[in-house]
Amino acid sequence: MPLAELAAPPGWRSLCIISDLHLSADEPGTLRAFSRFVQQLAHDADCSALFVLGDLFDVWIGDDRPADAASRAVLAAFGQLAAARKPVWLMHGNRDFLLADRFLALAQAQPLHDPTVLVFRGHRIALAHGDSLCTGDLPYQQFRAMVRNPAWQHAFLARPIDERERMARQIRSESERNKRTVGLTDVQPDAVLQLMQAAHAPVLVHGHTHEGRSHRVAGLAGWPDAQRHVLSDWHAHTHRPRGDALWVTPRGVERRSVY
Repeated sequence: MPLAELAAPPGWRSLCIISDLHLSADEPGTLRAFSRFVQQLAHDADCSALFVLGDLFDVWIGDDRPADAASRAVLAAFGQLAAARKPVWLMHGNRDFLLADRFLALAQAQPLHDPTVLVFRGHRIALAHGDSLCTGDLPYQQFRAMVRNPAWQHAFLARPIDERERMARQIRSESERNKRTVGLTDVQPDAVLQLMQAAHAPVLVHGHTHEGRSHRVAGLAGWPDAQRHVLSDWHAHTHRPRGDALWVTPRGVERRSVY
């Protein structure tokens, strides 16, 4: 089955890619950093679009959830981009895979399939959240398949909001315990190669593992200089705040701090 493709309009000058912000009312510093960053994008003549590769929110239990500081910050920020005629594309992550049409309409954002091949000025770039590439973590892949099943989602969304919140807290707690026990599972090289080959793309951009580094990809036929760029998570409430963005420009891919 061919991968989804998105062709950037010829007029786009550059675009910005972020992921794993994990926005939450519990982290007001990160919300402020996000709002400042998007405000800068809205006024940046070189930025033509924003791509979010999943986990914009720390958790999302359905579009019918009551508005909180995080969702209000996102709607206000994306409204600035819409006013500046800069489109926003949102990909599901492992924390916010229940984002749906109602919120996307309010946010004036477009859904972005995972994975998608972005074609920018003739260059092909594979975009993914990254969790599907962690094929060595079999229990997680089984969990991912379950919660992405429409029947499971329908049953979950039919539950009362307080019950959904309780279930989401339990899932997050178990996930954090697993990370402390075995570490955050990295992507598998064979899964990376398979995706890049299917995309016919010498560049892959993804999040999920929070690494914030770039790597050469060996073994991709025809592209000896293939690159994999991993986005950082965002976290303002630390001694050394984390957060980066990747800019796709006519010169290539550039990493910049958001602080």
